Amino acid sequence: MMLVTLVNGDVRQRSTQAAQEYVRSTRNRLEAQLASHGPGVRALRSYQQLESAITEEEIARMWPLADLEEVFGAGPG
Repeated sequence: MMLVTLVNGDVRQRSTQAAQEYVRSTRNRLEAQLASHGPGVRALRSYQQLESAITEEEIARMWPLADLEEVFGAGPG
């Protein structure tokens, strides 16, 4: 039973880290688009798709074991 707990904890940590990196890189892409195209870029479908890709619901669907508070909150990174 202890081994299962350790493995699940490791999977949760790795899922959280992967989700954090995905959110961070997606936000960087959004910022780059905004910087190069201005505020009007928010009306473009591609920009809106990137925004919707990093909602809590979407991240929970992609990484169900990730700690969403750490991904979006005061967690590291």
